[in-house]
Amino acid sequence: MTETRAFFLRTAAVWLLLELVAASQVLGPDGSPVLWQWVRVATRPVAVTAEHIGEFASDLALGLRDTRRLLAENLRLRYELEDAQSRNLLLAEDLAVLQETARLVGGVDGFEASSVAARCVYCNLTLGRMEVRIATPHVVPFDTPVVSSTGLVGRVVRSNRRSCWIETLTHPAAAVAVKTESGTVEGLVTGTGKRELMVEYVSRTAELLRGELLVTSGADGIYPPGIPVAKVSRIRESDAAFLEVMATPAVDASRVRVVLLLPGWTPDRARSRPR
Repeated sequence: MTETRAFFLRTAAVWLLLELVAASQVLGPDGSPVLWQWVRVATRPVAVTAEHIGEFASDLALGLRDTRRLLAENLRLRYELEDAQSRNLLLAEDLAVLQETARLVGGVDGFEASSVAARCVYCNLTLGRMEVRIATPHVVPFDTPVVSSTGLVGRVVRSNRRSCWIETLTHPAAAVAVKTESGTVEGLVTGTGKRELMVEYVSRTAELLRGELLVTSGADGIYPPGIPVAKVSRIRESDAAFLEVMATPAVDASRVRVVLLLPGWTPDRARSRPR
């Protein structure tokens, strides 16, 4: 069986060889040997495939370049958008500051010429400290009153012409002479190092209600009278000669953008509180 298969294989090989020799001798219609035509037909799929592979590789390289360019352009546009958004936020903040400054200057009668607007850059209610920056160099005296659009913030304790450090009402050493709007009750608001203030020296017979507004009385000689200071939050009787009164500041210093410094204030001038 094996010898018969080998015989047929040899016969087929000889026949194929003779066919190839004959094809190399016979010419086709175009004058080229038939063998070469067979070779071209046999290799045509390979050539076409190689051509398509080359085109695909070229298109792939072009697509990768375009993708990299698009990614780079997208990244650039994203950075520009973030920059524009940041600028928009800054402009909105500056506009809010200008509006609040205008309200402040217009709300403190008699101090328009001498008042100095400053922007808050740091605030710590626990320490009772606030730092503000002034647009133009200005000498701000010690103990200069500081107000916001809603009431009293504190007083200047240090100044270097461009910036000022303010002792807010929450500072443990802060003290403000106050009275009710009707003027029937007087006391002294002191800081506690917390958001709540203490109102001292309020007589046990005083007619004081929870939620009542306390304003500066001017008796301390530091602050102009009539500026909102705090609202009464708690009242409790004790064995002492005075009531135990706690109050909430009229100004949330942590949210203040702009303050107004009043270096022109003196106790003998006419004053009015900010609206």
